[in-house]
Amino acid sequence: MSEKFKRFKIKKTQIQYKGDESELYKAVFKLAGHHEKIRPNYELIVKGKREKLYVGYEFLFNSNGVLIKEWKLAPQHHINLEF
Repeated sequence: MSEKFKRFKIKKTQIQYKGDESELYKAVFKLAGHHEKIRPNYELIVKGKREKLYVGYEFLFNSNGVLIKEWKLAPQHHINLEF
């Protein structure tokens, strides 16, 4: 992240499981043992500064830490006040 941004803050992390639907169901509800067919991915939501602006990005990594996908998030406009 320090190579991509002058400054950054990780806002959210999330694990994402990929695989066959029935295997995922078994893993979530612990109906069977070890599930080799399930592959975890990891998502990071980052607020990073490039040039003079802070912008939101989402990054998707595989279980080895290799970047799979990166995309810029659309700005969120809120009607409510956020504190």
